[in-house]
Amino acid sequence: MVHVGWRGLAAGILPKAIARFRDRRGIRVAFGPTIGPCHYEVGDDVVLAVASGSPTGAVSVRRNGRRYLDLVATSRAVLRAEGIRWVEDTGLCTACEERRLFSYRRDGLTGRHLAVAVRLLA
Repeated sequence: MVHVGWRGLAAGILPKAIARFRDRRGIRVAFGPTIGPCHYEVGDDVVLAVASGSPTGAVSVRRNGRRYLDLVATSRAVLRAEGIRWVEDTGLCTACEERRLFSYRRDGLTGRHLAVAVRLLA
């Protein structure tokens, strides 16, 4: 299980995690809720850091003179470049889903989320 925020992407966490697998064909990736590009406003320095740490660059958009980073699209591009094809995404933005999810960026305080990973043995 890997937490992939902008710092993780900038540090190249996805290729490093994938390199730990002997057989990439069995890798399945699922993105949980994350702050979406609709709300994830960052500075150009963050986009440049992510771009320099990601073999495929950073996916971001500029709206009204502000930059928004797309963590999922950036991660998907890195995964594709690494040969990972099985990728699922909840499509949930933590900032949009106020009634369902915590968001420090939205609220200034947070609860906790839980994620579980299992290894299926054949």
